[in-house]
Amino acid sequence: VAHDSLPLREIEVMVNNQITVKAVVDDGSQLVTLRQDVWKQLENSPVFPAHRTQLVSADTGTSQTLGLVKDLPIRVGPITYFVQAQVVRDSPVPLLLGLPFWALAQVHKDVYRDGFMTLTMTDPNDHDTV
Repeated sequence: VAHDSLPLREIEVMVNNQITVKAVVDDGSQLVTLRQDVWKQLENSPVFPAHRTQLVSADTGTSQTLGLVKDLPIRVGPITYFVQAQVVRDSPVPLLLGLPFWALAQVHKDVYRDGFMTLTMTDPNDHDTV
């Protein structure tokens, strides 16, 4: 019998070589999102309002992002990835790493019956893994 709910997988990442946050790794999201309060702590990470997008939640609710932070460096272990992050006003998580991150990092996921999950990520430049 399946669990009725399991926690999302969080990993620790360094954002823009400035702050460390717990990021949710979610292959069910089409975007990478960064919460506004986290973005405000970053230096040299302008947001481009012309690249705002509309978010649609699972219950069909909608909201607008504040804009895009281009080529935002995030470090997972020894590997740095450059992501395109939509800034959102409010979110239960500081950073959500959706499918664009999964594709860039070629994330491989193994999920076990108890809900434990292992993730393997690949460096897009030299193909090292973490």
